[in-house]
Amino acid sequence: MAGAVGTEDTGGSGDTGGSGGSGGGGGAGASPGTGGSGATGGTGGADPGVTVPTTAAGLCAALPSARGTFTARCYGGEPEEWRPFFETPCGAIGVSEAAGRITLNQDGVAACFTALAAEACVPAEVTEVSVACGDLVTGSVPTGEGCNALGFEDECEPAAACELELHCAGTCASRGVVGDTCHW
Repeated sequence: MAGAVGTEDTGGSGDTGGSGGSGGGGGAGASPGTGGSGATGGTGGADPGVTVPTTAAGLCAALPSARGTFTARCYGGEPEEWRPFFETPCGAIGVSEAAGRITLNQDGVAACFTALAAEACVPAEVTEVSVACGDLVTGSVPTGEGCNALGFEDECEPAAACELELHCAGTCASRGVVGDTCHW
């Protein structure tokens, strides 16, 4: 079923993430909201009614449901049974986004949600979803500076990765090339 990919509204009292987004709302640690209009329009390719988040916090809140629905369709079970496998705490993502340490890759998010909404479930489709959902936010923290791991992403610039020193905090380190010693 071809349709339009919608984008969530950035006004009102928050987004699907709850840490505020660009529409205001709660601060760090706020509980998830349900705001946003889920307006249709945008780029084509997904089922009607698919809403594409417009903030990283909204992405964090919406992605587990979308992945759970895709996984249940492809492997069986109920979406609610799969959702916990894809959940990550969203508070730090909203704080990092508000501080300008990460930005949402809107084209990547649209591609991910379009792939998750695809009806067919063959091995090639599952691979396409993994690729499509791999570039969702872009970090801006330079190599050598402190960073936070954010669950499915980190805050480091694209040429670096967050080398953890504590459970969630570390330092951005240059990504290696094939043949380098792996540090993490």
